[in-house]
Amino acid sequence: MKKITSFLLVALLALQFTLPVFASAAEEVPALSESQATSVLPEVEEAEKTAPKTEQAAPAEEVFVLEEAAEETPLDETASLDTLEEDGFVTVENTGEGSGLTGNRNKEEPAISFSTLNSPLAGGVYNDAGAKELFYQINQYRVDAKIKNLYPLEWSWYLAEGARTRAAEYAINKDINTRPNGLPSYTVLDDRSDYYALFIAYGGPDTTAAQFMEYVKTYDLDWLRDDYPGSIGIACYTYEGVRYWACLTSYWWFGATAYDFVERMYNVALVRDPELAGHEYWWSQLLTGRGTGAQVAAEFFFSKEFAGRKLNNAAFLETLYKTYMNRASDPAGKAYWTLRLDNGVGRPGIVAQFTKSPEFVNLCLDSGIEAGEVTGLEPRDQRPDLTMFVYRMYKQCLGRDGNLDISGLNYWCGQLLGGAAVPSIAHGFVFSNEMNGRKLNDTEFLKVMYRAFMGREADAGGLAYWQNILKSGSTRVDVFNSFVYSPEFREISKNFGLTF
Repeated sequence: MKKITSFLLVALLALQFTLPVFASAAEEVPALSESQATSVLPEVEEAEKTAPKTEQAAPAEEVFVLEEAAEETPLDETASLDTLEEDGFVTVENTGEGSGLTGNRNKEEPAISFSTLNSPLAGGVYNDAGAKELFYQINQYRVDAKIKNLYPLEWSWYLAEGARTRAAEYAINKDINTRPNGLPSYTVLDDRSDYYALFIAYGGPDTTAAQFMEYVKTYDLDWLRDDYPGSIGIACYTYEGVRYWACLTSYWWFGATAYDFVERMYNVALVRDPELAGHEYWWSQLLTGRGTGAQVAAEFFFSKEFAGRKLNNAAFLETLYKTYMNRASDPAGKAYWTLRLDNGVGRPGIVAQFTKSPEFVNLCLDSGIEAGEVTGLEPRDQRPDLTMFVYRMYKQCLGRDGNLDISGLNYWCGQLLGGAAVPSIAHGFVFSNEMNGRKLNDTEFLKVMYRAFMGREADAGGLAYWQNILKSGSTRVDVFNSFVYSPEFREISKNFGLTF
């Protein structure tokens, strides 16, 4: 196969740039801490975020085509991007003049989100995980360049819609300028022409994001080295044994962004504006895939600065609702979470539950970031229902507040999480040294059995019955076994998500 080494330039380029040089080591960035808020940060010139939009020129086709592309040769289905220069076909399409602005925030938000993407054409399959992996690699490349004002690109579902459509359309008709319906390619997004550039490459069905990234580094592409915080949508589409990669970029930010997500954490959780270094650090974490929405949000809520606000449970929950769900609390919901805080669950456990809410997941998805989950939790914060069960045993058997014994709560919750049987946990409380130290007589012991295992006070007839059982020679262990395996206690346990 002939190796292709030159390109045919179909439209003039305004400027030529060199690719940025990789840094030798990752720059150390400040972690979110109490000292961060009080120390004087280095002065960093902040890039202009908004400017009036310039008048756009009519869409101009700017296409790079391999020299031999005039007579296209069908792809070998076993081809990979390692051999793309030899038997592949690569195009770059610029179908509109970008505004050249730094993430103009006044752009009308299109009604496109993660939930309204096109269905694949017949016979084709989208690989969304591959597209997102490429997104992270592109941003890591930009971050590693360590060039001032070279920000990560925001993910745009609006642009992803266009990229997915053009990848599928190109797979069908192999025409970079015209869509299958006969319209110009720039009409792919609501007949708009204000996106900046479309890059399409294809190779074998097993080509990866890493292979694609290494290949595109050989091109002098704006979205790899321009100093604008724009946005990008990516599609990875496989059709008839060929994998197509499409990257659609714009100078604009569309809809919700990771930048807004971080700013929200500062504004609502810490009740202040972000400092530049911290804002850019957390923003970069999200857009390079090194942090999920849940992990970054948790860093704010677990920080010393947030703890320093000394919020009571009601204010804490209200802040959670506003941050994670973008709304005020509802009475029933707030009562639900207050009950859990009052019954042994720690605040990290409540934060972890909020990250699983549909509102937070959708907030992350619309912002183009992974929702993720909170990890590294204490046992009492991993399963609120189990924690409430243990807290109940503290209250009913030992007569005290489990919130005052965090190590004990964690121990018993850890036992349940590890698979310990409910009767075994109950036995541990009823016959503990602490319970024995209460020196209860038979009547008092039986009243504890009723409260702990029947969920009610003892009735006169029942109490007399069990008193006679004990007087007749049965042990407290015998009585305990009868109570712990009763239908009533099984139902109580079931309400906490426990069966035996």
